[in-house]
Amino acid sequence: MLQPPGLEHLFTPGKVLRLKRPVYGLSQSGRVFYKLLAAAMRDFGFKSVTDAGDDCVWRLMCCYSELIVATVVDGMIQVTNDDTLLKEFNDFLRSRFTITDNCQVEHFLGVHFTHTDYGLHDSQEGFIE
Repeated sequence: MLQPPGLEHLFTPGKVLRLKRPVYGLSQSGRVFYKLLAAAMRDFGFKSVTDAGDDCVWRLMCCYSELIVATVVDGMIQVTNDDTLLKEFNDFLRSRFTITDNCQVEHFLGVHFTHTDYGLHDSQEGFIE
């Protein structure tokens, strides 16, 4: 952890900083994590689907392979037609972050997903009930 800019004169070299509250609870921690994630996505070659500054959907095209990633807070859903590309991307993420892979998606943002021989089907029945 680095000393806050402009306050270096208050700290003695070789000493550690004691936090009054955990970094996880800081109001800007989500924004800082998003900036790190966005930089990692760009480094891997992703382009944002929108031109807005707060992108949450990313797309990567490599020849005939396509990988689309949707992110929200600390969750992510990945859709691809190339398992090798997906493995490379997840290995890349593991090299930068601690991640867990929950395999096939069943629920995401209140949407229920069903895997069939014909593809992936989504349902929002939970919002109706």
